[in-house]
Amino acid sequence: SDAGFLRTWHSGGRPPLVFHHRGIRDRIISQIRALSRPPGRVGSLPEHLVYRDILAARPTLDAKITLALTDPCFPGMREARHCQWLLRHPGVCVITHEELVGSDTREEALARLMRTIGHPGTPAELAAVLPPARACAVG
Repeated sequence: SDAGFLRTWHSGGRPPLVFHHRGIRDRIISQIRALSRPPGRVGSLPEHLVYRDILAARPTLDAKITLALTDPCFPGMREARHCQWLLRHPGVCVITHEELVGSDTREEALARLMRTIGHPGTPAELAAVLPPARACAVG
């Protein structure tokens, strides 16, 4: 169970915890885009169908973002809020998707990951086996 795992982790710091996540801004924009697809391409989850209609009724992207930030039931947000402790705990290695795809931030993120898990080698060696980074990080 989660509780048993967390008790074990908390008492000994093992295994190392790495929280790889998407920045909240990018998560919201991606979810809005996914839910704004044409009928038949949104999926069949009831909450996705309902929120597709709700988003379609919003006149601007800003209004859609405001909805996502203020509606506690907006798809994906409950899970994102549930994981917030991972962002704040000093024993968790936090790495964002945006860091890993950005050429300016990738090496530092890989170095943190490698230190956390005790992986030998260099960030450059690890980066060489990953897809290429983008010219700049996704904000």
